[in-house]
Amino acid sequence: MKISLSPNDFWELILSHHPNNPCFDDDVIILFGRRICAGCLFAYPTALVVLLAFRPTGPEAIIAAIALAIISQTRQLIDNRNLNFGLRFVAGIALGCGAGGLLWAVQAQNIPAVLLIFLFGSIYAIIRYYSMKARILECWEKSDEF
Repeated sequence: MKISLSPNDFWELILSHHPNNPCFDDDVIILFGRRICAGCLFAYPTALVVLLAFRPTGPEAIIAAIALAIISQTRQLIDNRNLNFGLRFVAGIALGCGAGGLLWAVQAQNIPAVLLIFLFGSIYAIIRYYSMKARILECWEKSDEF
């Protein structure tokens, strides 16, 4: 069995990677007629700017990354689209600080700092997984479109 996507479907999947369902309307932005993941659109470019322009290093970068990641996750509790987009920038700053902190820790061979980053990164990923899973199940129960 061969499964293939048209070029349009492929780019839709890559750029959005969120179900095309009303429950996920706040997670995507329509830009030039395409659905784009709001988190990726705001967080990754912000992380790159933070990493290249500010070059965060040292334990301060790791602490800042952890604190900002916690702050950015408050968007799960807030039902305000504009504030959620702003908190996605905060997530990008956290990602940039974390990447800078990780580079510093690896270069300095600071194993406890590397482990701390991986520990909090794993916790963050697990929290995101379960919150996304709960959201998908909630949408699935509410909608026949899923």
